Amino acid sequence: GFEWFGASPGHEVLTAFGLLIFHEMKEFYHVNTSVISRTISWLLSKLDGNGGFLQSHGKYEFSGPTPIVGNAYILWALTTWGEGNSLKREIDRLLFDIINQNDPYLLALLGLVLFNVGRTDEAFLVARKLQSQQIQGIENNCGSIPGTNCTVTRSGEPFKTMESTALAIVVWSCLLYT
Repeated sequence: GFEWFGASPGHEVLTAFGLLIFHEMKEFYHVNTSVISRTISWLLSKLDGNGGFLQSHGKYEFSGPTPIVGNAYILWALTTWGEGNSLKREIDRLLFDIINQNDPYLLALLGLVLFNVGRTDEAFLVARKLQSQQIQGIENNCGSIPGTNCTVTRSGEPFKTMESTALAIVVWSCLLYT
């Protein structure tokens, strides 16, 4: 796993962030597949047996999102790399934990996970729920989706609303390719 200054132990959520960055980079740069395989294996070794992941407290921005935010973010990273087949229990748990909440950050992460694993009917429901929370009209913050409790970096306002809105836009863009 990755840690800010290369020390041990690695930090799970920061490692998930690294996986997401490597996924974006692979379109433009060579990404060492053995690093990706080892990183995925390391994250999978952190499964807690209860539908989530063991999570240590990191440093700085990744110092301690809530466990549900960490689980959602880690699942997003792993499913982005195609690891959804072995994570059905964790995805089902995430769906159970989040679907009745109104936190747009959690809902967006859930939507991305569901799209990644091909559960499009459920992902569409999440996308519609996000749309219903969007501020309408021409006033300030038009189009944004407020109401986030915690982000992966524990952002404050206005940044957590920006992050939630950006993730929701990614979810909606997935609709175009489904």
